[in-house]
Amino acid sequence: MRRGLARIDYSDIPTAVFCQPELGTVGLSEEQARAEYADIAVYVSDFKPMLHTLGGGTDRITMKLIVDTASDRVIGCHMVGRTCG
Repeated sequence: MRRGLARIDYSDIPTAVFCQPELGTVGLSEEQARAEYADIAVYVSDFKPMLHTLGGGTDRITMKLIVDTASDRVIGCHMVGRTCG
């Protein structure tokens, strides 16, 4: 019996770029989300990661969450900063 091929969805595969500063991303960009969803919320936060809080470092990370307001579902997450990848 021959089985049909499974369709693979590559849209939510996380990506990390190990450069300086590091970058981590998953899901839709803000521009893609605005094109696909009627109403989105964008949250941006700049914070000191626990590694630097406990160790006394000064490095910070910026994080952006993109949320579909109708379902309250996170549809994109993006981070940039040292030691975030």
